[in-house]
Amino acid sequence: MKVFSRAQIREIEKNGFSQGIPALRMMENAGAAMAKCIKENFPESEYKYVAVVCGKGNNGGDGFVIARKLCESGYKIAVILTHGKPVTQESDEMFMRLRDLNVTVIDLDIETERSAKIIGGVDLIVDAIFGIGFSGQPDKNTALIFKLMNSSKAKIVSVDIPSGVDCDNAYVDSLCVKANLTATPIGLKRAQVLYPAAEYSGKVKTVNIGLPPACYEGVENEMYTLDLNNISEFFKPRKPDANKGDFGKALIFAGSYEMPGAAVMAANAAVNSGAGLVTLAFPDKAYCAVASKVTEPVLLPLKSNESGRFSMSACESAKEKIASADVILIGCGMGVDSDTKEFFKSVLLQAKCPVIIDADGINILSSCIDILREVTAPLVLTPHPGEAARLLDTDALIIQSSRLDSVRKICEMTDAVTVLKGSGTLVCSKTDEAVFINTLGNPGMATGGSGDVLAGLLASFVGQKLPLNEAAISAVFVHALAGDEVKEKYSLMGVTPSRIIEQLPLTLKYLE
Repeated sequence: MKVFSRAQIREIEKNGFSQGIPALRMMENAGAAMAKCIKENFPESEYKYVAVVCGKGNNGGDGFVIARKLCESGYKIAVILTHGKPVTQESDEMFMRLRDLNVTVIDLDIETERSAKIIGGVDLIVDAIFGIGFSGQPDKNTALIFKLMNSSKAKIVSVDIPSGVDCDNAYVDSLCVKANLTATPIGLKRAQVLYPAAEYSGKVKTVNIGLPPACYEGVENEMYTLDLNNISEFFKPRKPDANKGDFGKALIFAGSYEMPGAAVMAANAAVNSGAGLVTLAFPDKAYCAVASKVTEPVLLPLKSNESGRFSMSACESAKEKIASADVILIGCGMGVDSDTKEFFKSVLLQAKCPVIIDADGINILSSCIDILREVTAPLVLTPHPGEAARLLDTDALIIQSSRLDSVRKICEMTDAVTVLKGSGTLVCSKTDEAVFINTLGNPGMATGGSGDVLAGLLASFVGQKLPLNEAAISAVFVHALAGDEVKEKYSLMGVTPSRIIEQLPLTLKYLE
Protein backbone atom coordinates (compact mmCIF):
# COMPACT_ATOMS: atom_id res chain seq x y z
CA MET A 1 0.00 0.00 0.00
CA LYS A 2 1.27 3.46 -0.90
CA VAL A 3 2.07 5.99 1.82
CA PHE A 4 1.63 9.60 0.78
CA SER A 5 3.06 12.98 1.69
CA ARG A 6 0.99 16.14 2.05
CA ALA A 7 2.01 17.34 -1.41
CA GLN A 8 1.04 14.01 -2.99
CA ILE A 9 -2.41 14.07 -1.35
CA ARG A 10 -2.94 17.58 -2.67
CA GLU A 11 -1.94 16.40 -6.13
CA ILE A 12 -4.40 13.49 -5.99
CA GLU A 13 -7.19 15.83 -4.89
CA LYS A 14 -6.32 18.20 -7.72
CA ASN A 15 -6.50 15.29 -10.15
CA GLY A 16 -9.96 14.52 -8.78
CA PHE A 17 -11.11 18.04 -9.54
CA SER A 18 -9.66 17.68 -13.05
CA GLN A 19 -11.66 14.47 -13.46
CA GLY A 20 -14.83 16.46 -12.89
CA ILE A 21 -15.40 15.71 -9.21
CA PRO A 22 -16.59 18.94 -7.50
CA ALA A 23 -14.96 19.84 -4.21
CA LEU A 24 -18.34 19.68 -2.47
CA ARG A 25 -18.97 16.16 -3.76
CA MET A 26 -15.50 15.06 -2.63
CA MET A 27 -16.20 16.44 0.86
CA GLU A 28 -19.58 14.69 1.00
CA ASN A 29 -18.02 11.40 -0.12
CA ALA A 30 -15.19 11.70 2.42
CA GLY A 31 -17.49 12.57 5.31
CA ALA A 32 -19.95 9.82 4.43
CA ALA A 33 -17.18 7.21 4.16
CA MET A 34 -15.67 8.25 7.49
CA ALA A 35 -19.10 8.26 9.15
CA LYS A 36 -19.61 4.70 7.91
CA CYS A 37 -16.22 3.74 9.36
CA ILE A 38 -17.20 5.26 12.71
CA LYS A 39 -20.52 3.40 12.76
CA GLU A 40 -18.79 0.11 12.03
CA ASN A 41 -16.26 0.56 14.83
CA PHE A 42 -18.33 2.49 17.38
CA PRO A 43 -22.00 1.42 17.07
CA GLU A 44 -24.76 3.73 18.23
CA SER A 45 -25.94 1.16 20.78
CA GLU A 46 -22.70 1.64 22.75
CA TYR A 47 -21.55 5.15 21.72
CA LYS A 48 -24.76 7.13 21.51
CA TYR A 49 -23.49 10.55 22.63
CA VAL A 50 -20.96 12.09 20.27
CA ALA A 51 -19.08 15.39 20.22
CA VAL A 52 -17.86 16.38 16.75
CA VAL A 53 -15.13 18.99 17.26
CA CYS A 54 -14.71 21.04 14.08
CA GLY A 55 -12.15 23.56 12.90
CA LYS A 56 -12.88 26.36 10.45
CA GLY A 57 -11.39 24.71 7.34
CA ASN A 58 -12.22 21.76 5.14
CA ASN A 59 -11.39 19.24 7.86
CA GLY A 60 -14.18 20.85 9.84
CA GLY A 61 -16.35 20.50 6.72
CA ASP A 62 -15.73 16.76 6.79
CA GLY A 63 -16.75 16.86 10.45
CA PHE A 64 -20.06 18.54 9.61
CA VAL A 65 -20.85 15.78 7.10
CA ILE A 66 -19.98 13.16 9.71
CA ALA A 67 -22.19 14.92 12.28
CA ARG A 68 -25.12 14.89 9.82
CA LYS A 69 -24.66 11.24 8.87
CA LEU A 70 -24.33 10.09 12.47
CA CYS A 71 -27.36 12.14 13.52
CA GLU A 72 -29.40 10.51 10.76
CA SER A 73 -28.31 7.14 12.16
CA GLY A 74 -29.63 7.89 15.64
CA TYR A 75 -26.56 9.23 17.45
CA LYS A 76 -26.99 12.26 19.73
CA ILE A 77 -24.67 14.89 18.29
CA ALA A 78 -23.08 18.06 19.63
CA VAL A 79 -20.87 20.07 17.26
CA ILE A 80 -18.19 22.22 18.89
CA LEU A 81 -16.64 24.97 16.77
CA THR A 82 -13.05 25.55 17.84
CA HIS A 83 -12.36 28.63 15.71
CA GLY A 84 -15.78 30.03 14.97
CA LYS A 85 -17.84 29.65 11.79
CA PRO A 86 -16.35 27.87 8.76
CA VAL A 87 -14.34 29.97 6.32
CA THR A 88 -14.30 27.82 3.16
CA GLN A 89 -17.24 27.65 0.78
CA GLU A 90 -17.56 23.87 0.99
CA SER A 91 -17.36 23.64 4.77
CA ASP A 92 -19.86 26.52 5.14
CA GLU A 93 -22.31 24.67 2.90
CA MET A 94 -21.94 21.49 4.97
CA PHE A 95 -22.45 23.52 8.14
CA MET A 96 -25.68 24.99 6.74
CA ARG A 97 -26.97 21.48 6.02
CA LEU A 98 -27.01 20.81 9.77
CA ARG A 99 -29.67 23.47 10.41
CA ASP A 100 -32.72 21.25 10.14
CA LEU A 101 -31.29 18.42 12.22
CA ASN A 102 -31.38 17.92 15.98
CA VAL A 103 -27.71 18.84 16.39
CA THR A 104 -26.42 21.09 19.18
CA VAL A 105 -23.87 23.64 17.94
CA ILE A 106 -21.53 25.34 20.40
CA ASP A 107 -18.80 27.93 19.89
CA LEU A 108 -15.80 27.11 22.09
CA ASP A 109 -14.87 30.79 22.45
CA ILE A 110 -18.31 31.75 23.72
CA GLU A 111 -19.23 28.66 25.73
CA THR A 112 -15.93 27.25 26.95
CA GLU A 113 -17.26 25.67 30.15
CA ARG A 114 -20.21 24.07 28.37
CA SER A 115 -17.88 22.72 25.68
CA ALA A 116 -15.65 21.20 28.33
CA LYS A 117 -18.64 19.61 30.07
CA ILE A 118 -19.89 18.04 26.83
CA ILE A 119 -16.46 16.69 25.90
CA GLY A 120 -16.13 15.20 29.36
CA GLY A 121 -19.53 13.51 29.19
CA VAL A 122 -19.86 11.99 25.72
CA ASP A 123 -19.09 8.42 24.65
CA LEU A 124 -17.21 9.38 21.48
CA ILE A 125 -15.30 12.40 20.21
CA VAL A 126 -14.75 13.04 16.51
CA ASP A 127 -11.64 15.16 15.96
CA ALA A 128 -12.18 17.28 12.82
CA ILE A 129 -10.13 20.33 13.82
CA PHE A 130 -7.15 20.21 11.48
CA GLY A 131 -6.32 18.05 8.51
CA ILE A 132 -3.06 17.34 6.74
CA GLY A 133 -2.23 21.04 6.45
CA PHE A 134 -1.33 21.54 10.12
CA SER A 135 2.22 22.46 11.10
CA GLY A 136 3.80 24.44 13.92
CA GLN A 137 2.28 24.91 17.37
CA PRO A 138 -1.40 25.00 18.44
CA ASP A 139 -2.80 28.33 19.60
CA LYS A 140 -4.27 28.84 23.07
CA ASN A 141 -7.82 27.73 22.18
CA THR A 142 -6.55 24.73 20.27
CA ALA A 143 -4.23 23.63 23.05
CA LEU A 144 -7.17 23.86 25.47
CA ILE A 145 -9.44 21.69 23.33
CA PHE A 146 -6.63 19.16 22.78
CA LYS A 147 -6.19 18.82 26.54
CA LEU A 148 -9.93 18.47 27.12
CA MET A 149 -10.23 15.78 24.45
CA ASN A 150 -7.21 13.79 25.61
CA SER A 151 -8.32 13.88 29.25
CA SER A 152 -11.86 12.70 28.41
CA LYS A 153 -12.84 9.09 29.00
CA ALA A 154 -14.47 9.04 25.57
CA LYS A 155 -12.97 7.23 22.60
CA ILE A 156 -11.50 9.54 19.97
CA VAL A 157 -11.76 9.19 16.20
CA SER A 158 -9.60 11.55 14.17
CA VAL A 159 -10.64 12.68 10.71
CA ASP A 160 -7.82 12.12 8.20
CA ILE A 161 -5.01 12.64 10.74
CA PRO A 162 -4.93 13.49 14.48
CA SER A 163 -5.12 17.25 14.90
CA GLY A 164 -1.77 18.75 15.85
CA VAL A 165 0.26 16.08 14.02
CA ASP A 166 2.30 17.20 11.02
CA CYS A 167 1.30 14.92 8.15
CA ASP A 168 4.86 14.54 6.86
CA ASN A 169 6.75 14.19 10.14
CA ALA A 170 7.63 11.29 12.41
CA TYR A 171 8.37 13.64 15.28
CA VAL A 172 5.64 15.24 17.39
CA ASP A 173 6.98 18.35 19.10
CA SER A 174 3.76 19.86 20.42
CA LEU A 175 0.49 19.00 22.10
CA CYS A 176 -1.82 17.05 19.78
CA VAL A 177 -4.85 14.77 19.80
CA LYS A 178 -4.21 11.12 20.62
CA ALA A 179 -6.78 9.07 18.74
CA ASN A 180 -8.05 5.55 19.26
CA LEU A 181 -8.87 5.33 15.56
CA THR A 182 -8.09 7.47 12.53
CA ALA A 183 -10.32 7.32 9.45
CA THR A 184 -8.17 8.49 6.56
CA PRO A 185 -9.35 9.08 2.98
CA ILE A 186 -7.30 8.67 -0.22
CA GLY A 187 -4.46 6.71 1.44
CA LEU A 188 -2.05 6.38 4.33
CA LYS A 189 -0.03 9.43 5.34
CA ARG A 190 3.58 9.38 6.49
CA ALA A 191 2.84 10.37 10.08
CA GLN A 192 0.42 7.43 10.36
CA VAL A 193 3.21 4.89 9.84
CA LEU A 194 6.34 6.69 11.04
CA TYR A 195 6.99 6.49 14.78
CA PRO A 196 6.67 8.14 17.22
CA ALA A 197 3.96 10.15 15.40
CA ALA A 198 2.13 6.97 14.35
CA GLU A 199 1.31 6.25 17.99
CA TYR A 200 -1.11 9.20 17.98
CA SER A 201 -3.23 7.77 15.16
CA GLY A 202 -4.27 4.62 16.99
CA LYS A 203 -5.76 2.11 14.60
CA VAL A 204 -5.78 3.51 11.07
CA LYS A 205 -8.57 2.75 8.61
CA THR A 206 -8.32 3.94 5.02
CA VAL A 207 -11.70 4.81 3.50
CA ASN A 208 -12.75 4.85 -0.13
CA ILE A 209 -14.16 8.20 -1.26
CA GLY A 210 -14.82 7.22 -4.85
CA LEU A 211 -11.79 8.69 -6.60
CA PRO A 212 -11.11 6.93 -9.93
CA PRO A 213 -7.71 5.23 -10.39
CA ALA A 214 -6.70 7.96 -12.85
CA CYS A 215 -6.42 10.39 -9.92
CA TYR A 216 -3.43 8.42 -8.62
CA GLU A 217 -1.63 8.14 -11.93
CA GLY A 218 1.54 10.17 -12.27
CA VAL A 219 1.81 10.75 -8.51
CA GLU A 220 5.30 9.60 -7.61
CA ASN A 221 5.32 7.36 -4.57
CA GLU A 222 8.17 7.53 -2.05
CA MET A 223 7.04 5.06 0.58
CA TYR A 224 4.96 1.91 0.73
CA THR A 225 3.91 -0.96 2.92
CA LEU A 226 3.68 -4.57 1.79
CA ASP A 227 1.43 -7.47 2.71
CA LEU A 228 1.83 -11.22 2.63
CA ASN A 229 0.70 -11.46 -1.00
CA ASN A 230 3.42 -9.03 -2.08
CA ILE A 231 6.12 -10.86 -0.13
CA SER A 232 5.09 -14.30 -1.38
CA GLU A 233 5.75 -13.14 -4.95
CA PHE A 234 9.47 -12.89 -4.12
CA PHE A 235 9.72 -16.61 -3.36
CA LYS A 236 9.75 -19.23 -6.12
CA PRO A 237 8.76 -22.90 -5.63
CA ARG A 238 11.67 -25.22 -4.90
CA LYS A 239 12.48 -27.73 -7.61
CA PRO A 240 12.08 -31.44 -6.73
CA ASP A 241 15.72 -32.16 -7.63
CA ALA A 242 17.16 -29.23 -5.62
CA ASN A 243 20.25 -29.63 -3.46
CA LYS A 244 21.61 -27.62 -0.55
CA GLY A 245 23.83 -25.59 -2.85
CA ASP A 246 20.75 -24.14 -4.51
CA PHE A 247 19.75 -22.41 -1.30
CA GLY A 248 22.97 -20.71 -0.42
CA LYS A 249 26.10 -21.14 1.62
CA ALA A 250 25.81 -18.63 4.44
CA LEU A 251 28.96 -17.73 6.39
CA ILE A 252 28.31 -16.03 9.72
CA PHE A 253 31.05 -14.26 11.72
CA ALA A 254 29.50 -13.60 15.11
CA GLY A 255 29.76 -13.94 18.85
CA SER A 256 32.41 -13.62 21.51
CA TYR A 257 33.15 -15.08 24.93
CA GLU A 258 30.84 -12.50 26.51
CA MET A 259 28.08 -12.68 23.86
CA PRO A 260 27.92 -16.22 22.44
CA GLY A 261 24.13 -16.09 22.21
CA ALA A 262 24.23 -13.60 19.34
CA ALA A 263 26.06 -16.15 17.18
CA VAL A 264 23.69 -18.92 18.19
CA MET A 265 20.56 -16.93 17.40
CA ALA A 266 21.80 -15.64 14.04
CA ALA A 267 22.86 -19.12 12.93
CA ASN A 268 19.69 -20.85 14.11
CA ALA A 269 17.53 -18.20 12.45
CA ALA A 270 19.34 -18.80 9.16
CA VAL A 271 18.87 -22.57 9.46
CA ASN A 272 15.18 -22.25 10.40
CA SER A 273 14.46 -20.04 7.40
CA GLY A 274 15.69 -22.35 4.68
CA ALA A 275 19.41 -21.65 4.19
CA GLY A 276 21.13 -24.47 2.33
CA LEU A 277 24.32 -24.59 4.41
CA VAL A 278 25.23 -22.40 7.36
CA THR A 279 28.79 -22.08 8.60
CA LEU A 280 29.13 -20.36 11.96
CA ALA A 281 32.53 -18.80 12.59
CA PHE A 282 33.13 -17.65 16.17
CA PRO A 283 36.00 -17.10 18.64
CA ASP A 284 37.20 -20.45 19.99
CA LYS A 285 36.92 -19.28 23.61
CA ALA A 286 33.15 -19.35 23.14
CA TYR A 287 33.17 -22.93 21.85
CA CYS A 288 31.40 -24.61 24.76
CA ALA A 289 28.61 -22.02 24.88
CA VAL A 290 28.08 -22.06 21.11
CA ALA A 291 28.52 -25.76 20.32
CA SER A 292 25.97 -26.81 22.93
CA LYS A 293 23.26 -24.62 21.34
CA VAL A 294 23.58 -25.32 17.60
CA THR A 295 23.23 -28.56 15.71
CA GLU A 296 22.72 -27.94 12.00
CA PRO A 297 25.40 -25.29 11.26
CA VAL A 298 28.99 -26.21 10.45
CA LEU A 299 31.18 -24.87 13.26
CA LEU A 300 34.29 -22.85 12.49
CA PRO A 301 35.99 -21.84 15.76
CA LEU A 302 38.65 -19.20 15.12
CA LYS A 303 41.51 -17.88 17.20
CA SER A 304 40.45 -15.60 20.07
CA ASN A 305 42.23 -12.65 21.59
CA GLU A 306 42.61 -12.22 25.35
CA SER A 307 39.08 -10.81 25.62
CA GLY A 308 37.52 -13.82 23.93
CA ARG A 309 36.83 -11.96 20.69
CA PHE A 310 38.08 -12.59 17.18
CA SER A 311 41.85 -12.28 17.00
CA MET A 312 43.36 -10.03 14.39
CA SER A 313 44.90 -13.07 12.70
CA ALA A 314 41.75 -15.22 12.75
CA CYS A 315 40.68 -14.17 9.28
CA GLU A 316 43.54 -16.15 7.72
CA SER A 317 41.86 -19.40 8.81
CA ALA A 318 38.60 -18.41 7.15
CA LYS A 319 39.94 -17.45 3.71
CA GLU A 320 38.59 -20.47 1.89
CA LYS A 321 35.17 -20.13 3.49
CA ILE A 322 35.03 -16.43 2.57
CA ALA A 323 35.92 -17.23 -1.03
CA SER A 324 33.23 -19.91 -1.39
CA ALA A 325 30.39 -18.21 0.50
CA ASP A 326 27.21 -17.00 -1.20
CA VAL A 327 26.51 -14.52 1.59
CA ILE A 328 28.43 -13.31 4.65
CA LEU A 329 26.95 -11.95 7.86
CA ILE A 330 29.32 -10.19 10.22
CA GLY A 331 28.98 -8.29 13.48
CA CYS A 332 26.40 -9.91 15.78
CA GLY A 333 27.83 -9.94 19.34
CA MET A 334 31.36 -9.54 17.99
CA GLY A 335 32.51 -6.76 20.29
CA VAL A 336 34.66 -3.77 19.38
CA ASP A 337 38.41 -3.57 20.01
CA SER A 338 41.56 -3.25 17.92
CA ASP A 339 41.52 -6.95 16.99
CA THR A 340 37.89 -7.07 15.88
CA LYS A 341 38.38 -3.89 13.88
CA GLU A 342 41.21 -5.41 11.87
CA PHE A 343 39.36 -8.70 11.55
CA PHE A 344 36.27 -6.90 10.25
CA LYS A 345 38.26 -4.91 7.69
CA SER A 346 39.99 -8.04 6.45
CA VAL A 347 36.72 -9.92 5.92
CA LEU A 348 35.12 -6.96 4.19
CA LEU A 349 38.01 -6.46 1.77
CA GLN A 350 38.22 -10.16 0.89
CA ALA A 351 34.51 -10.68 0.31
CA LYS A 352 33.13 -10.92 -3.20
CA CYS A 353 29.63 -12.10 -2.28
CA PRO A 354 27.00 -9.90 -0.56
CA VAL A 355 27.90 -8.92 3.02
CA ILE A 356 25.36 -8.13 5.73
CA ILE A 357 26.82 -5.85 8.39
CA ASP A 358 25.02 -5.86 11.72
CA ALA A 359 25.51 -4.65 15.29
CA ASP A 360 29.20 -4.31 16.20
CA GLY A 361 30.09 -4.57 12.53
CA ILE A 362 28.23 -1.28 12.03
CA ASN A 363 29.90 0.25 15.07
CA ILE A 364 33.30 -0.65 13.62
CA LEU A 365 32.33 0.60 10.17
CA SER A 366 31.33 3.98 11.59
CA SER A 367 34.94 4.46 12.74
CA CYS A 368 36.46 3.51 9.36
CA ILE A 369 33.80 4.51 6.84
CA ASP A 370 36.42 5.32 4.19
CA ILE A 371 37.10 1.60 3.78
CA LEU A 372 33.95 1.42 1.67
CA ARG A 373 35.92 2.96 -1.19
CA GLU A 374 37.91 -0.27 -1.40
CA VAL A 375 35.04 -2.70 -0.86
CA THR A 376 33.71 -4.48 -3.94
CA ALA A 377 31.09 -6.69 -2.28
CA PRO A 378 27.41 -5.62 -2.30
CA LEU A 379 26.39 -4.54 1.20
CA VAL A 380 23.37 -4.60 3.48
CA LEU A 381 23.43 -2.57 6.71
CA THR A 382 21.00 -3.22 9.56
CA PRO A 383 21.45 -0.41 12.12
CA HIS A 384 19.21 0.36 15.06
CA PRO A 385 18.82 4.10 15.82
CA GLY A 386 21.96 4.26 18.02
CA GLU A 387 24.11 2.58 15.37
CA ALA A 388 22.58 4.77 12.67
CA ALA A 389 23.51 7.81 14.76
CA ARG A 390 27.15 6.68 14.83
CA LEU A 391 27.18 6.26 11.07
CA LEU A 392 25.77 9.75 10.54
CA ASP A 393 27.69 11.35 13.42
CA THR A 394 24.57 12.54 15.20
CA ASP A 395 22.41 11.25 18.07
CA ALA A 396 19.58 8.73 18.25
CA LEU A 397 16.92 11.38 18.93
CA ILE A 398 17.75 13.06 15.61
CA ILE A 399 17.54 9.68 13.86
CA GLN A 400 14.15 8.94 15.41
CA SER A 401 12.73 12.36 14.56
CA SER A 402 13.77 12.02 10.90
CA ARG A 403 13.82 8.29 10.21
CA LEU A 404 12.96 8.59 6.52
CA ASP A 405 15.71 11.12 5.85
CA SER A 406 18.15 9.13 7.98
CA VAL A 407 17.71 5.82 6.17
CA ARG A 408 18.11 7.60 2.84
CA LYS A 409 21.29 9.34 4.00
CA ILE A 410 22.86 6.07 5.14
CA CYS A 411 21.90 4.37 1.89
CA GLU A 412 23.38 7.23 -0.13
CA MET A 413 26.55 7.43 1.96
CA THR A 414 27.33 3.71 1.94
CA ASP A 415 25.74 2.58 -1.33
CA ALA A 416 24.22 -0.25 0.75
CA VAL A 417 20.71 -1.56 1.12
CA THR A 418 19.84 -0.09 4.52
CA VAL A 419 17.50 -1.52 7.14
CA LEU A 420 16.78 1.07 9.84
CA LYS A 421 15.35 -1.02 12.65
CA GLY A 422 12.79 0.04 15.24
CA SER A 423 9.03 0.60 15.33
CA GLY A 424 8.20 0.93 11.66
CA THR A 425 11.46 -0.53 10.32
CA LEU A 426 12.48 1.12 7.03
CA VAL A 427 14.25 -0.49 4.08
CA CYS A 428 15.98 1.73 1.54
CA SER A 429 17.87 0.82 -1.62
CA LYS A 430 19.41 2.85 -4.43
CA THR A 431 17.80 0.47 -6.91
CA ASP A 432 14.30 1.34 -5.70
CA GLU A 433 13.22 4.95 -5.32
CA ALA A 434 10.49 4.09 -2.83
CA VAL A 435 11.22 3.20 0.79
CA PHE A 436 9.47 0.20 2.37
CA ILE A 437 8.05 0.62 5.85
CA ASN A 438 7.06 -2.34 7.99
CA THR A 439 3.77 -2.01 9.85
CA LEU A 440 3.88 -5.38 11.64
CA GLY A 441 5.64 -6.34 14.87
CA ASN A 442 5.06 -5.49 18.51
CA PRO A 443 6.86 -4.01 21.56
CA GLY A 444 7.61 -7.50 22.86
CA MET A 445 10.23 -7.77 20.11
CA ALA A 446 12.20 -4.90 21.65
CA THR A 447 14.60 -7.23 23.40
CA GLY A 448 18.24 -8.27 23.16
CA GLY A 449 18.77 -10.85 20.42
CA SER A 450 15.85 -9.84 18.21
CA GLY A 451 18.21 -8.09 15.81
CA ASP A 452 20.44 -11.18 15.63
CA VAL A 453 17.42 -13.22 14.52
CA LEU A 454 16.63 -10.67 11.82
CA ALA A 455 20.25 -10.70 10.62
CA GLY A 456 20.28 -14.50 10.34
CA LEU A 457 16.97 -14.48 8.51
CA LEU A 458 18.29 -11.87 6.09
CA ALA A 459 21.45 -13.90 5.45
CA SER A 460 19.29 -16.92 4.64
CA PHE A 461 17.17 -15.02 2.11
CA VAL A 462 20.19 -13.46 0.41
CA GLY A 463 21.77 -16.91 0.21
CA GLN A 464 18.58 -18.18 -1.43
CA LYS A 465 19.29 -15.76 -4.27
CA LEU A 466 16.72 -13.10 -3.54
CA PRO A 467 17.84 -9.64 -4.74
CA LEU A 468 19.21 -7.70 -1.78
CA ASN A 469 16.33 -5.26 -1.51
CA GLU A 470 13.71 -8.02 -1.74
CA ALA A 471 15.65 -10.12 0.77
CA ALA A 472 15.78 -7.23 3.23
CA ILE A 473 12.09 -6.41 2.86
CA SER A 474 11.13 -10.08 3.18
CA ALA A 475 13.31 -10.64 6.25
CA VAL A 476 11.86 -7.60 8.02
CA PHE A 477 8.31 -8.65 7.17
CA VAL A 478 8.69 -12.33 8.12
CA HIS A 479 10.57 -11.47 11.33
CA ALA A 480 7.79 -9.10 12.41
CA LEU A 481 5.01 -11.50 11.42
CA ALA A 482 6.64 -14.32 13.38
CA GLY A 483 6.96 -11.97 16.36
CA ASP A 484 3.25 -11.16 16.17
CA GLU A 485 2.38 -14.84 16.02
CA VAL A 486 4.53 -15.53 19.08
CA LYS A 487 2.74 -12.72 20.91
CA GLU A 488 -0.65 -14.25 20.09
CA LYS A 489 0.53 -17.70 21.17
CA TYR A 490 2.13 -16.60 24.45
CA SER A 491 1.93 -12.96 25.51
CA LEU A 492 3.53 -9.61 24.78
CA MET A 493 6.10 -10.15 27.52
CA GLY A 494 6.60 -13.73 26.35
CA VAL A 495 8.04 -12.73 22.97
CA THR A 496 11.66 -13.90 22.95
CA PRO A 497 14.20 -14.32 20.15
CA SER A 498 14.29 -18.08 20.70
CA ARG A 499 10.52 -18.35 20.34
CA ILE A 500 10.61 -16.26 17.17
CA ILE A 501 13.22 -18.67 15.74
CA GLU A 502 10.98 -21.62 16.62
CA GLN A 503 8.05 -19.87 14.92
CA LEU A 504 9.88 -19.10 11.66
CA PRO A 505 9.21 -22.43 9.90
CA LEU A 506 5.47 -22.04 10.54
CA THR A 507 5.42 -18.42 9.42
CA LEU A 508 7.35 -19.28 6.26
CA LYS A 509 4.64 -21.75 5.32
CA TYR A 510 2.61 -18.73 4.12
CA LEU A 511 5.26 -18.14 1.43
CA GLU A 512 5.28 -21.63 -0.04
